[in-house]
Amino acid sequence: MLDTPPKNNRTKETWFFPGIKDKEKYACIPQYALLDDRLTHEQLKVLLALSCFANHTGECHPKRKRIEELTNISESHVSRATTKLVEYGWLQKKPLVRNCKYWLMVPDCFRELGN
Repeated sequence: MLDTPPKNNRTKETWFFPGIKDKEKYACIPQYALLDDRLTHEQLKVLLALSCFANHTGECHPKRKRIEELTNISESHVSRATTKLVEYGWLQKKPLVRNCKYWLMVPDCFRELGN
């Protein structure tokens, strides 16, 4: 076990500081997303990608093309995934001129488990 972090350890700057390069961002999602049997791997990847862009209130507005680049999922499949995520209660979305505004949510059925 290490007594001190490795010299190349950049944990502090990549986990705790906003505004870092996209390729160094970390994201987290509620563990309930992993327990939701309705979600496909593709939908989970899109949810995780959206969480990379979300602010402290869960709001984000990346373009589908950017989500495609992060997930290697086509834009049309990203659209299908976000539609399903809305249907399942994991997401709300509002169409804008060139993209959508998204809000990450926790479905009511899982919210009740947390109480």
